[in-house]
Amino acid sequence: MADFNDGVNTLETVRFEKTVPVVFATNENYAPYAGVAICSMLENSSEKNFYDVYVFHTGLSDKTTENFEKLSRKNCRVTCLDGNSYIDAEIPLYENFHFSKEMYYRILIPTILPQYDKVIYLDSDTVILGDIDELFDTDTEGCAVCGVNDVMHSVSKEYVRNVLGLNPDRYINSGVLIIDCKRFKEYEIKEKCFSVLKSSDIKFRYPDQDIINIVCQDHIKFLDRAWNYIWHYHFPRYNQSPAYLLPDGEKEDYLKAADNIKILHYTSNIKPWNNYCTAFTKIFFDYANKTEPFRDEIYKRYNEIPMKNYVVFQFMDVIGDEVILTGNLCTLEDFLYTDTIFASVNGKKQNVPLSGGRYLDINGLCYAQRFFRLVFSKTDIENGLEITFSKDPDMMTNLNLASGRFFPAHDYLSIPAYFEKYYVRINGTSLLFGKAEKKIKNELKTLKNLLKVKKKSGKKSFVLRIFYFLTKIFFRKEIWLISDRTTSAGDNGEAFFRYLCEKRPKGIKPYFVIEKSSPDFKRLKKIGRVVSPDSIKFYVLYLHCSKNISSQFDEPILSPFYDEFLKDLMIKRKNIFLQHGIIKDDLSRAYNRFNQNMSLFITSARAEYESIVNTSAYFINDYNLALTGLARYDLLENDAKKIIYILPTWRKSITLDLREEDPDKAYESRFYKFYDSLLHDPNLICAARKNGYKIKFVPHELVRQYFKNMQTDDCVEIITENVVYSDIFREGALLVTDYSSTAFDFAYLRKPVLYCQFDIDEIYTAHTYKKGYFDYERDGFGKVLYDQQNLVDEIISNMESGCTLLPEYRKKADGFFEYNDKNNRKRIFDCIINYGKKGNLI
Repeated sequence: MADFNDGVNTLETVRFEKTVPVVFATNENYAPYAGVAICSMLENSSEKNFYDVYVFHTGLSDKTTENFEKLSRKNCRVTCLDGNSYIDAEIPLYENFHFSKEMYYRILIPTILPQYDKVIYLDSDTVILGDIDELFDTDTEGCAVCGVNDVMHSVSKEYVRNVLGLNPDRYINSGVLIIDCKRFKEYEIKEKCFSVLKSSDIKFRYPDQDIINIVCQDHIKFLDRAWNYIWHYHFPRYNQSPAYLLPDGEKEDYLKAADNIKILHYTSNIKPWNNYCTAFTKIFFDYANKTEPFRDEIYKRYNEIPMKNYVVFQFMDVIGDEVILTGNLCTLEDFLYTDTIFASVNGKKQNVPLSGGRYLDINGLCYAQRFFRLVFSKTDIENGLEITFSKDPDMMTNLNLASGRFFPAHDYLSIPAYFEKYYVRINGTSLLFGKAEKKIKNELKTLKNLLKVKKKSGKKSFVLRIFYFLTKIFFRKEIWLISDRTTSAGDNGEAFFRYLCEKRPKGIKPYFVIEKSSPDFKRLKKIGRVVSPDSIKFYVLYLHCSKNISSQFDEPILSPFYDEFLKDLMIKRKNIFLQHGIIKDDLSRAYNRFNQNMSLFITSARAEYESIVNTSAYFINDYNLALTGLARYDLLENDAKKIIYILPTWRKSITLDLREEDPDKAYESRFYKFYDSLLHDPNLICAARKNGYKIKFVPHELVRQYFKNMQTDDCVEIITENVVYSDIFREGALLVTDYSSTAFDFAYLRKPVLYCQFDIDEIYTAHTYKKGYFDYERDGFGKVLYDQQNLVDEIISNMESGCTLLPEYRKKADGFFEYNDKNNRKRIFDCIINYGKKGNLI
């Protein structure tokens, strides 16, 4: 073992122009990947220089240190240094997430290597694609460290700004650093870093990185992004999820830097050695193939990932004489590598084409999911059916099988699910179908297995299953649970509930689900049966209900208790999504079958229907869609008064501030300031008085609290409590909205609408919307305005003309809605009753 203070032998290096010292820090787990980083660095280094590489570690095995030393070559010496003695036992060095204590070694570099004035530090999860000498030649300009400004989404920026008290635009990623050892010592950086660790109450997310940024704020030089390119923002989940989106300008700069990457940094818990989902992974394995001492170990680890490829069954639908299975292949490989898997059906092989796809992060593994459908007839399963899957066309190795959240058969307990006179069961690598037999014996086995489950949910499910079978005899009629939100009614749920109470269909017992504290509870109780979602009665009804019908599907309604081990009992329950309004944007992130398992999805317009069935991210088939019209449209009345309603939708950015318990930020938001200014506009108020109009502002319930105390003129009213939308639709003479689907209710009544979209540049990046089939300028039922002045002018113009719908917008409304009668609820009821029969529900 070399002494820490050894310099490089001058006789060895005399023929080189300079010595470039580089430090890595690793442990036994990360050692093979650090080896790839060193190999990549040397592959792209200049032969004119000598590279003095140090691997700081704590307790590497002799074999591993030997493998590192094998990476040495004529212009490089690799030295492993155990730095455990340098770690002060009194320093609170804690580990966090996938970080280890080796991360603190970068702070000790000037102490361990005093012979060097400047040192490059590199994380083990990097691949070096440029000549490191170019980085080493950077003038530190008197700064203690040089680094690249970190790439951060909004949540990380909030952490840096509010928790660390730093400017996110001056926060570096510590995975690539130039350390000016002289300045580091002069500014006492090490001592200050450890002092912060000892004294701070902050639970640091990235301990070494956070404290380096805190201590070195005035001593940092920023490098070009090419020297530390963060890979994981190229993953689709970071491109699609609003929480991870980068602002447009930053995203453009980030993507532009990809054309000239000099150091690729595999940040986050998703690593190339446990995923094969992007082109950047291939770069890692290209160099891993050249890293001979560690190559076999890297591939051994990758190939031994137990669930590298497996099939998940998500849904089972029985439509007519067909049993339709929807499933997906979960693979760590890229979509490009797998288009087909193979199934053996009772020994007969068939190709199973894969389609669509999405990425899903599961415990640090980023799986690519590709979907398939298998269709069988009931006749096929009469005599038993066994299906196995393989990625290999010769079916040499069967894929593991798993059960998704909504698939009735459970892989863990091997519970059979019974439907009609058949069963389906997962047994290891086989999916089995057959005639239902020995139900009681199987249930006793299931109960016995549940007692062995260590999770609390196992014991709860044991009790619930017994309760289910003991009480089943008392439920001879079908139980239908109807709801809007758990806190309020007045939407499509209430409209459909009223229909059921009026018609009293035979064999059906409807209950409306709403909290007892809601002002709507007593009102609805006069109409029919009402139950609170936190009552024992509701849990009993939920166990036995055959239809769960809602306009919102709040979580207490969709999944009131953990039913992982009850899925086989719930196969009869169908979730009917009545919708809150008409979908015009792509809302597949929120309203997809993976989230709510909608057996039936109600639509109102042909264009809406086609957009959903043709957008794969909804995972909705034609037999899951019904084109009927919204239930509440049957109850719409037109008794317009001189009232202008302003109903904007919510904003994700403001509700995030609320969750962070920093509501004051909402008042500084662009959203709040716009409506504050609009509601106090003197021209608008003057015109309202002159023409005898009242202006009523109804903020969305998710942002309602911010407007409760706003003071306005007496002709302007802000409604934050007891909002009754049916009254709004009946009384309103004009609707002003931004993106809210309430515009469709006004259009259905052929009332005028104005769209105010002052923040359209942000709504599709910072909110939950994705652009869909509906273009406001082309398809909207009124003018689209983008600033306050034009909006005020249009509202005044409508007041002066009596708020009448112009012919061009009436024509659009006439052509948009599939139905304009009062029979929407009847069509919805018929579709629910007929669900499962062959044919589309249109």
